Amino acid sequence: MAERKIKNPPKPADSPKIIHGMADMKAMDKAYAQLFNSRGGQLVLKDLRRQFYDTPMTDNATLERMVGRRDVIFHINQRLTRNGSPTTK
Repeated sequence: MAERKIKNPPKPADSPKIIHGMADMKAMDKAYAQLFNSRGGQLVLKDLRRQFYDTPMTDNATLERMVGRRDVIFHINQRLTRNGSPTTK
């Protein structure tokens, strides 16, 4: 028996909205700022930087693992900077 495909499957209620345009980008930047500018958010960001951004890279295997992690922290910093939010060093 042939498998029947659903033309427009329903999306889960918690699926992320796709970002389109400057208004959505600004809303996302504001969300990052609200999250990471709180006292708890600053502690989390400081810990993420310590663990994944400020770690020395000693060999090629470490380098390959750390590049992606550093990119995530860099992305968070860029979002906060675009919103004019101070970042914790």
